[in-house]
Amino acid sequence: MDNNSSDQTVHTIHSHFPKVRVLKQHINVGFGQGNNIGLQKAKGAFILLLNPDTIINAHAITTMMRFLHSHPQTGAVGPEQLNSSGEMIFMASRLSCIGILEYWVEKIIRLLSHKTTILFPWPHKTYMLNAGCLLLRADLLPTRQWFDPDFFLYGEEHHLFKQIHALKRDVYFLRNCSMYHHREKSIALTGKKWKFTFDMLATSLRKLSSKPLL
Repeated sequence: MDNNSSDQTVHTIHSHFPKVRVLKQHINVGFGQGNNIGLQKAKGAFILLLNPDTIINAHAITTMMRFLHSHPQTGAVGPEQLNSSGEMIFMASRLSCIGILEYWVEKIIRLLSHKTTILFPWPHKTYMLNAGCLLLRADLLPTRQWFDPDFFLYGEEHHLFKQIHALKRDVYFLRNCSMYHHREKSIALTGKKWKFTFDMLATSLRKLSSKPLL
């Protein structure tokens, strides 16, 4: 899915990877809706959602697929994420007492040893994962409108995981596989990070205010 890029992305993909199907858009529809468009065309038992500013380790996809195969009640999984410096990224998937404790223990060890070490590699059941890398069952939800199109950037994951949990399916954060996520590189080029953040907050407040009190 190409969200109306102005560089040579589409040409480069066609030239080097002719078997890859690129869905080029004439306007930038945003992150969530862009994924929704791609999801309508996706095939297979599993669907991998992967941001372009990532480098995923070779074994990570296989590890995630094996986990879904062996845990039929699980609907979605995501790997550990490291930033450009090789440090673990604090994400919503860590928002539990044990997740926060593990993060700070490993962070302190990195500060002392100058090396990232995952001391607690077991899977964590969590509410939400970062959409930078997700592996999901293709038949998980009744439609492929997985993300809220009202959010242009940021905040769109909540709609997806709300649907998953409504179906009583599990979500797991897998710390035994990892990827590099060079976050916000594209946004930095636009200089509109705070605008996107403000728009996300405004959209969230508008949706909350429109809900009935009872």
